[in-house]
Amino acid sequence: MKFKPGQTGNPGGRPKKAGELRQIILEYLEREAEPGRTWNQVLVERVLGIVLNKSSKNADILRAVEYLHDRAYGKPGIMPEDVDPAAKEIKIILEKAQKKDAANPEV
Repeated sequence: MKFKPGQTGNPGGRPKKAGELRQIILEYLEREAEPGRTWNQVLVERVLGIVLNKSSKNADILRAVEYLHDRAYGKPGIMPEDVDPAAKEIKIILEKAQKKDAANPEV
């Protein structure tokens, strides 16, 4: 069936299931937060725990760093160092992770 210009095949839009999942996640994080701390603080602390844990795998550290960067600055398109001040820091982190991987390949 062809639709006329401006006509949609789904006038009700996407179901609102994502809102339910978001609410469940927020409720869980709020239960985990200590008094006086927000769920954002708990979440960032846990992600930073992965970055700072010396036994974390490089791939997990990289994902954690990407997660934090994307939440703080947005997902980057092209990250030229002269435009994005965080790009230089990220490049250094990535280069260190690559050197560490080359020196200690995972089996």
